[in-house]
Amino acid sequence: MNILVIEDDKVTLKTLQSSIENLGYEVTIANSAEEAIKLTETEKFDVIISDIMMPGISGLSLVNVLRSVNLCTAPII
Repeated sequence: MNILVIEDDKVTLKTLQSSIENLGYEVTIANSAEEAIKLTETEKFDVIISDIMMPGISGLSLVNVLRSVNLCTAPII
């Protein structure tokens, strides 16, 4: 299972990444919604975990973008 984690805070991002990897899952990280959009254009994710309040595109706007252009149908948390 490949999980995309989007978080602008580096400490929180690394904590989430380590915790999820310790459960045996593959984790891809993105520091922004813009970076996440680029990743979803080339990779398939089973689940996306996103921060809501980020500079630039917010996590809620990211959901709208991903769904509106059918970049991703995976569950988004």
